[in-house]
Amino acid sequence: MMTSLRDLGPPGDRDVFMDGHHRYAMWDAAYLLGSLYAADRRKFETHMADCPACRQAVVEISGMPAMLSQFDGNDIAAINGSGHASGAPAMSSQLLPSLLAMVRCRRRRTRLMTWTISAAAAVVLTIAVVVGIQGRFPTSPPPQTTTVSALPMGPGRDDNAGFDGGAQRPAVGNIHRA
Repeated sequence: MMTSLRDLGPPGDRDVFMDGHHRYAMWDAAYLLGSLYAADRRKFETHMADCPACRQAVVEISGMPAMLSQFDGNDIAAINGSGHASGAPAMSSQLLPSLLAMVRCRRRRTRLMTWTISAAAAVVLTIAVVVGIQGRFPTSPPPQTTTVSALPMGPGRDDNAGFDGGAQRPAVGNIHRA
């Protein structure tokens, strides 16, 4: 199994962690076990040429692969204290039903929240559209204003005389008496 350790460490291409260790501090075991990709292996080897701490870490655990190769499945089972070689503890018979119930509950809650938020958004949108339409198209016509202007009447003129057939009348302000 190949393990990429490219993204191990802080974001960016920095070589120093916050606690003072550099980004290759955890690569020694992966390097010795041969689980680094070729590009990562070359990077680590280039780094080790300049870093005495990483060289020392590799030297300290260099005997580990040989020692691990001496163990068989029964030895590992005995170390783990379990009766089977996989080393995995036996699972409870209630584990799967409880996990399924928990997943069902979370999905139900998520679905309910999604529907509730969607319904609230639809109500807000509907109200906004109705208010917007009422603002553009008022439901009652604007009040009509009537302007009346009074003209002064000349003497002897009847208001109810009606139309005089198109005869020219002198303007009200231009009537002169002798």
